[in-house]
Amino acid sequence: MPLSESDLEELRGLRAELRRLLASRNDDGADAGDRTVAPAVHVAAAAVRMDRDGRAVLEPRGQGWRYVAALVLLEVFQAQQADTWRRLKICRNARCTTAFFDRSRNNSGVWHSTKTCGNPENLRAHRARQRVRTTGL
Repeated sequence: MPLSESDLEELRGLRAELRRLLASRNDDGADAGDRTVAPAVHVAAAAVRMDRDGRAVLEPRGQGWRYVAALVLLEVFQAQQADTWRRLKICRNARCTTAFFDRSRNNSGVWHSTKTCGNPENLRAHRARQRVRTTGL
């Protein structure tokens, strides 16, 4: 299924909105649903069918960007149902902002990689504390 340039723009908008929602949880740890800013609305079609085992199965519908958006939004829906959506986060390193899945036991991860983002951030914070101690501020 080839995508046109306008399809790509629509998908970039969806990606930007998902990133905004994930990043908004970094602000104070609250869920995105607690925000006063209304998120953009993304509409995608899906069909429900029964499989051979009698389970309801959601299937994406549409053409071009709408089909891809339906796939993404169905995955978001399933992640929310499985309570794994809360583990999708944005790295708190302002220079990075990579999306990552937090695999920590207590869902406390804040960096996509401790080595590449966590250590430099911790070092910057340590040096700032040292400067404050030595200048007496």
